[in-house]
Amino acid sequence: MPLETLVMSDTNMFDILIIGAGPAGLTAAIYGAKAGLKTAYIEQSTPGGKLISIDRINNLPGFENISGPDLAKRLYEQATEAGAFYISGKVVDVCDKKGYRAVFTDNGVTYFCRALIVASGINDEKIDIKGAKGYANKGLSYCTTCDGALAKNKVVAIVGYNEQAINDALYMANIAKRVFLISKTDLSDFRAGLLKINVNAKIKKYLQYNCVAIEGDGQVINAITIESLFSKEQEKIAVDFIFIANAKPQTLTYLSQYHDIVTNAGIISVDANKQTGASGIYAIGDISRNDPHQIMLAMGDASVAVAAAITYIRENFK
Repeated sequence: MPLETLVMSDTNMFDILIIGAGPAGLTAAIYGAKAGLKTAYIEQSTPGGKLISIDRINNLPGFENISGPDLAKRLYEQATEAGAFYISGKVVDVCDKKGYRAVFTDNGVTYFCRALIVASGINDEKIDIKGAKGYANKGLSYCTTCDGALAKNKVVAIVGYNEQAINDALYMANIAKRVFLISKTDLSDFRAGLLKINVNAKIKKYLQYNCVAIEGDGQVINAITIESLFSKEQEKIAVDFIFIANAKPQTLTYLSQYHDIVTNAGIISVDANKQTGASGIYAIGDISRNDPHQIMLAMGDASVAVAAAITYIRENFK
């Protein structure tokens, strides 16, 4: 449908529209609605984002121990009670229309907003390793900051091929008894981090190795088998936990008209107010930062972005 033929109405116009419903997106929805702004969030799957797949969260202030799905449910209910609207769908395009943002969805409906907040998060690249099935939340995790405390004084393996793997290994070295860093690459693009790895006595690295199997008794993991990419020799390492560090950004093709705000790494560049280089567009949570990826940081981002959006709306829409 040609952009000029689209009609803005009370039903499809919002003050704040949020893309994504993880902890960042839902928190932004709560703050926006409680500020008296007409606020909605668009989510293509179940509200909660990565929280849905997290067994226990032990580092969230105010909650000594809460499950990811329970926290997602509480955030969703709070956003609903505050008056935020939940729109089920996938965003396929965003563009300008007379000072507003037009947000196109795969269900054929177009929405408009005064301020747009992108909170689409990042994806965890799922692993295909023999024996891994069934060990999610039983020693196999994609989040060191969520589950790292469970591995206190235990032996862990960090599996990944990017900077996140290095950071996760250094993080777990402060918690675990022993850390094995396993990467199919040589991680040479991250020399500063590797220098820290090399001088940390608790970390042993296996670079240019593939993980070929995970072993356990059905309830807990007890070993991981790795294979050299060159010699093809295999080695079995006894471990208690395995953390996968292969997070990657969401596909941001819907922001193609604002490509200048997206880095080569797929992260959206923002300033201290979470404002992107495009006026009235904000980014929060994991999609706006390389590291660290934490629930509290995502929630804090949301409060900052909504405050900035309120000011932007007040100054630009009388």
